[in-house]
Amino acid sequence: MATESKRFHEMDSLRASAMLLGLVYHALFSFQLQTWDYYAHDRANGYPADVLLELVHGFRMEMFFLIGGFFGHLVFSRYGLSGFIKNRSRRIVLPLVIAGALLIPIDVFLRQWALRMGTLTAEYPDLNAWLARPFYLWFLFYMAMLDVCTVTLLVTVVPRIGANTRARFASAFAALAKSPLKVPLLALPLVAIGMTDPGWQFFDYVPVPGWLAYYGLFFLFGWLLYAQAGLLESFVPGRFVYLGASAALLVADLWLSAHPVEGSLAYKAGLLAVKALYAWSMVFGLMGVAVKHLASPRPQIRYLADASYWLYLVHWPVVVWIQITVAALPGFGPLKALGVFAATLAFALVTYRYFVRYTPIGNVLNGPRDRPTPALAGAKA
Repeated sequence: MATESKRFHEMDSLRASAMLLGLVYHALFSFQLQTWDYYAHDRANGYPADVLLELVHGFRMEMFFLIGGFFGHLVFSRYGLSGFIKNRSRRIVLPLVIAGALLIPIDVFLRQWALRMGTLTAEYPDLNAWLARPFYLWFLFYMAMLDVCTVTLLVTVVPRIGANTRARFASAFAALAKSPLKVPLLALPLVAIGMTDPGWQFFDYVPVPGWLAYYGLFFLFGWLLYAQAGLLESFVPGRFVYLGASAALLVADLWLSAHPVEGSLAYKAGLLAVKALYAWSMVFGLMGVAVKHLASPRPQIRYLADASYWLYLVHWPVVVWIQITVAALPGFGPLKALGVFAATLAFALVTYRYFVRYTPIGNVLNGPRDRPTPALAGAKA
């Protein structure tokens, strides 16, 4: 069992990196070749954005759910079942309810702004509707659903498992984590889930069982990994092998996606296999890099990890507003996308520093933070 007082700086680093990649992903969205009725389609769009989007989207959410399971078990180990429920209700459910309610008028405003700027037309579906949709908050919704499943299992199933069975299960998981075949073994259930065509997961607040199972596998892996946190070191030796395999798998994914074979189950299974292998390879490769190089305390990364939740909550409306505003302006696509990213990041960090970190909002998102004294402000801010 992991030590209660230990701070997992490597996992904090991964969490901060995943949040920044989320900002990169959404900043690029208006620059892809096809935006599927997105609110903005930049005149400087191009295929490079599609490649970067696939690179990021293929593993980022999977890594998020693994990290969520890891830190979820940490909370459960430190505070027990009641403490876990209180913590996740405060940190997951409450922000989801508040942000979800605020998102309804914000979404209406963004659609009207897009109509005014000419990036949407009056024929856009539901242009004037007040829609209760999770949009980018689907992550919090599914994390809350997985927390409900976790509590249910902890109450009904786990107490019935004997010590010997638990020990055998822990040994089996350790063997899997250390196995050179763990990537294909863990990819198999993801392919099986994908073959059921679970559909989209973010259009309403009704959980899709297939996606709950898909992300639940990563959540479960993270949960079990915390119980044997020493296994983190096992990802270090093969980190470059995982990342090298990820590069080859990304190329295969892009090629297969560009050459679809309609009605072919073999093609569908092959594409799903490539995507599943890519997701696990990237997650394990980046975990190995983080454990090797980011396991020691780094104040800047710790600060960014603390700010990352606020960044996640506020970035999407800002990104979309900027994208709509600049969509018709001339410019080099990568520079415009970088500008969207930088402006949004600056907004999020400034508002976090002055309006969130030492306020009740920050207390809800990250727990209480002591405001540094003037003499120590430079070291602890």
